[in-house]
Amino acid sequence: MKKIFILCSFLFFITATAQTTFQKGYFVTKTNQQTECLIKNYDWNRIPTEIEYKTDESAEVKKIYTSQLQSFYIEGTSHMYKEYDVPAIPEQKGNIAIKSGKQLLKVIAEGKASLLKNGDDIYFLHFEGQPVKPLIYTRYLSTATGREETDNSFRLELYNSLKCETVGDIRKIKYNENQLLGVITRYNECQDSETVNYAERKTMADFNLRVVTGINFYTSKIDVLLERFGVGGSGYDQISLEGDAETNILLGFEAEIRLPFNHKKWALFTTPTYNSQGEISQYIKAYDADLKITGYSYVEMPLGIRHYFILNKNSELNLDIAYGFNTVIGSKPTATYTRNNNILNIDYKNANSGSSLLRVGFGYIYKNYSAGINYYAKKSLTHSNTNGSISVLLGYKIL
Repeated sequence: MKKIFILCSFLFFITATAQTTFQKGYFVTKTNQQTECLIKNYDWNRIPTEIEYKTDESAEVKKIYTSQLQSFYIEGTSHMYKEYDVPAIPEQKGNIAIKSGKQLLKVIAEGKASLLKNGDDIYFLHFEGQPVKPLIYTRYLSTATGREETDNSFRLELYNSLKCETVGDIRKIKYNENQLLGVITRYNECQDSETVNYAERKTMADFNLRVVTGINFYTSKIDVLLERFGVGGSGYDQISLEGDAETNILLGFEAEIRLPFNHKKWALFTTPTYNSQGEISQYIKAYDADLKITGYSYVEMPLGIRHYFILNKNSELNLDIAYGFNTVIGSKPTATYTRNNNILNIDYKNANSGSSLLRVGFGYIYKNYSAGINYYAKKSLTHSNTNGSISVLLGYKIL
């Protein structure tokens, strides 16, 4: 485990510098000085507090705090930010607090009417030459009724501000980016104003589906409660068994969602696979008998999070961690004692409860092909555990 951790840490550091690219853009300082430059695009999910830039490919990388800027933009992306003076407003229902004063807001769409958003996911409406207007939506617990209620003040603001027949029924508008953007776009069309839609340039989530197969390397360890066999009267004895090092073939699929921020370097995934567990045989000296516990099949169901390291257009490395459970399918294992050629089926109970797993993994992807190795810090099955096992997987992307 320690060696794998060191390897993963090493791979993280040698690839970290290749994760984010500089792209053409500009920024304008509060002294109205505009700088055309290359800005390091982290594909932020929130409004950044600083940006890194350089004047050309060979120039030194510099930093500037966004509190010093009037605006900045990375061309061809959704990352357009401008400074606005947000007026102070009374405290809203549900204790929603909106920061007032001059601050950078993200520009979702720009036209005669513009849609903006702050770092707390509160949207604003803006008309050229006018103060920004917060669009209020909150759910809160009413002290009068004791029930959850909703403040949809944003609809009234839109109704009062966007006077045009083609806007649609504002009473049905929901507080999300797509619907608010639709209202703004229709209003601008009604006013013969072009809408610059920065939101359509943002990173979108990806869904990937792969078929996977591979090999599991493991050693079974079992702590079982076995019914006494002709010795010591009735009752159960706890016996610890350990099998030989074995392998089995894995077969399954992987479903993955690449999350829509930070250049889709983060992903959620699940990899259900079919596995089998071999039988364990051992001579029990105290009983002068051979004990055999039959093998069985099970499905492994991990759910995890993964981070990608982009090497180039076609190649990526990744690290992941997953937690999940295992479910026995088909016949459950049975235990038999054999003494003097006499075979007796005996009652078999698991001394440990639970069937969970915890694993860390490292992988490589080239186009549609993938390969990975997983180390199981914990892998307890209903009838045994294979802690410390290692699996090697190969995959092919089909969706």
